[in-house]
Amino acid sequence: MNDTWKNDPRLKETDPRKLALLSSFAEELARAPQARKMDLLFSFDRQAAERGLSFTSAETGLIAEVLAESLSPTEKKQLELIRSLTGAGRRPASQGSPSYRRGTRPTG
Repeated sequence: MNDTWKNDPRLKETDPRKLALLSSFAEELARAPQARKMDLLFSFDRQAAERGLSFTSAETGLIAEVLAESLSPTEKKQLELIRSLTGAGRRPASQGSPSYRRGTRPTG
């Protein structure tokens, strides 16, 4: 992964502390052996919480989108897999996918 994502204008409004955390995390992830990368990815929320930071769904989606642009095709597939496993790629029920009560059917 290269560092071009750091200059993306879409990240302009992101808290500088969050960007610093992301930058150090991206560097750590790039140096990590493949076998350790999943553990690092799943520990990111904990690292953020330890620093008193949390990311909104919108921030997480934007960051993933920006980072994905600098990934190889294989890395992009891994990112999408992780997002699907963590639920980060899903829309909330209020934004599109209807939720139905048990035993009811959608009408027309």
